[in-house]
Amino acid sequence: SPSSSSIPTVNSLRLTVPSPRLETVNANPFFVAQISDRDGINASGAGIGHDMQLVIDGDINQTYNLNDNFSFDFGSYTSGQTYYSLPTLEPGEHLLRFRAWDILNNPSTSTLRFVVRNGLKPELGNIAVTPDPARESVTFIVVHDRSGAEAEIEIDVMDASGRLLWTHRENGSTTSNTYTMTWNLTLDNGQPLQTGIYLYRVRMRSDNSSWVSKAKKMVIISGFRL
Repeated sequence: SPSSSSIPTVNSLRLTVPSPRLETVNANPFFVAQISDRDGINASGAGIGHDMQLVIDGDINQTYNLNDNFSFDFGSYTSGQTYYSLPTLEPGEHLLRFRAWDILNNPSTSTLRFVVRNGLKPELGNIAVTPDPARESVTFIVVHDRSGAEAEIEIDVMDASGRLLWTHRENGSTTSNTYTMTWNLTLDNGQPLQTGIYLYRVRMRSDNSSWVSKAKKMVIISGFRL
């Protein structure tokens, strides 16, 4: 029988980004649950029916075991988080029900309501390049809110007058909320990018939404390359 000790605390359930209101998300949202319990979290599913379980709209065919996705916070056995990339959902309101157990057989259940809307524009967080200044190559870093979704990303590099010098396009399913791409600073004509200050622009869209974009400057110091 369950212990009279504390039950697990599901500190937050979120889709893509935390929101105090009924959240509107794309058709492939990314679920994250943050959990803590002073007695310790049952992360292995030990005991019949004691898995970390996520249910969509009360449907037994949309019930998922999240044990393997759980990770403890560094140096802790009493707190951590689990995640899941939800399947494609129909437009409209949906309900998630998440359950977790502690090591003393105490369960805790939390729910989250949200609305799916097709064509919802993604949000770009920070964009950056490293190193900056760059000499031989540069890595573009793009933070977004479309982890686990189909997305298109485009990176343009322009000179100070706005003339387009180089473009990279990519599409597919994102595996996290951070996209990285390394460029060797070579233009399509085979010539290296010369010393100077350049503008780079990141554009992104998902689920046939309109494009969103951000732009920043980067510094290039050309030199001898092997």
